[in-house]
Amino acid sequence: MKRSSRTFHALGLATGLVISASAATADDFELQGDPEAGKQPYLQQCASCHGNSGGGDGPAARAFDPPPGDLLREDLSAERMFTATRDGGMAVGLAATMPAFNRSMSDETIHDVVAYLISLRDE
Repeated sequence: MKRSSRTFHALGLATGLVISASAATADDFELQGDPEAGKQPYLQQCASCHGNSGGGDGPAARAFDPPPGDLLREDLSAERMFTATRDGGMAVGLAATMPAFNRSMSDETIHDVVAYLISLRDE
């Protein structure tokens, strides 16, 4: 009995650490991108699905069900866009058709792309 009790305690501790680390990451997110630097990578990597203006209406959008999201929605946080772009849609509960760009774009470039999208909201 002591062994299973220790196992559950260790599992609970590990789970707590993962949750704490996730919460700390979420609270610490700060967008540090340059909108001007993000325009070109966005147009090259994202616009075919999300459209030049980010509205989810790119030429490839018709091929997807569900269609690509409107990235100009005010309720879409910069952190969620960053994570979805870096890790793929499934990382934030979105469609698996949203690929991860963590191998083709650096975190800095992803920050720039997200900053560019945020700037489009103001136009």
